[in-house]
Amino acid sequence: MYFQTITAAVIMGQENDYLNTLLSSFGWLLWIPLTHVVVNLSRRFPVQKEDISKGILVHVGLGLMIALTHLIIEWIILAIAVSILFEKSDPLTGTIQYLLYTFHVHFLVYILVIGITHFIDYLKKFQEEQIKSEKFHSELKSAQILALKMQIQPHFLFNTHNSIIGLMLKGETDKAVKMLTRLSELLRYTLDKSGLKQIKLKEELHFIKLYLDIQSIRFSNRLKINYIVEPNVENALVPNFILQPLVENAIKHGIEPYSESGLINIICRKIASNLLLLVQDDGIGMAKGYYKEGIGIQNVKSRLEQMYKEEFEFTLENAPHKGVICSIMIPLTLKYEENTVHSN
Repeated sequence: MYFQTITAAVIMGQENDYLNTLLSSFGWLLWIPLTHVVVNLSRRFPVQKEDISKGILVHVGLGLMIALTHLIIEWIILAIAVSILFEKSDPLTGTIQYLLYTFHVHFLVYILVIGITHFIDYLKKFQEEQIKSEKFHSELKSAQILALKMQIQPHFLFNTHNSIIGLMLKGETDKAVKMLTRLSELLRYTLDKSGLKQIKLKEELHFIKLYLDIQSIRFSNRLKINYIVEPNVENALVPNFILQPLVENAIKHGIEPYSESGLINIICRKIASNLLLLVQDDGIGMAKGYYKEGIGIQNVKSRLEQMYKEEFEFTLENAPHKGVICSIMIPLTLKYEENTVHSN
């Protein structure tokens, strides 16, 4: 304010009275302590949307009181300064006129500080609510993913359980015992990885191999598996339990209905900044005009939507010559992030 006044005088060609200008600008320093007072008043008496008129009236009254307080303190200081610096001058001359002239300015400053404080507080509150909302949605997403996992696991267990019963009914007890042993190993591994939203691809493939060991017992020499996995993607993160429904779908619709042996290709490779997961069988393929998603495929798509929103691709289509190709394209991620799915 001081430099603004003397600069304006220079531009207008007026002679500067630096001492008087300094005294007239001194009152702005009072806003250093008064700002703290006004901020506290703003938070103690916030203008609420439910009763905005009451809040405005309260701050109009408080604003007049603060402006009056400013006037009195500044007048006392200026009166003392004028009486000391100008012996023949009446300390009241011009001082009261100046203060009354600036009274409304300090009232407006009060309103400005109130407005800025409310804006900052509402912005902070909005950010806190946004963080809470994001945390809520994150926890909700984790709960939904957990629910989807819990949905698919019994589905797989029931199918394996039925296979074991089928072997026992056929009198193939040795195979049933071997399958039950493999199932125990599989369940132990599943429990070790339970609660994880993502695991490394090599861990997911280890789980798939345990699962396929069980299926190989069912199909004896009819089931052949070919793994094509690039070494640079083995540590990439994938949704836990994501490949098993695809492999099971290939076995159920591509291998099981036929007496001849079948081949399943499991391909994992990097494409640009994405990870491709592909499961292909050499079965008869899907009939034209008929396509129905089972619980496994629905589950996979739902989990991908929960975790990657629109940053994924899922396709299920007939291969060019024979069988069905099911592929997943997801962002290639190597770092764990919010990996735990909370559960009771």
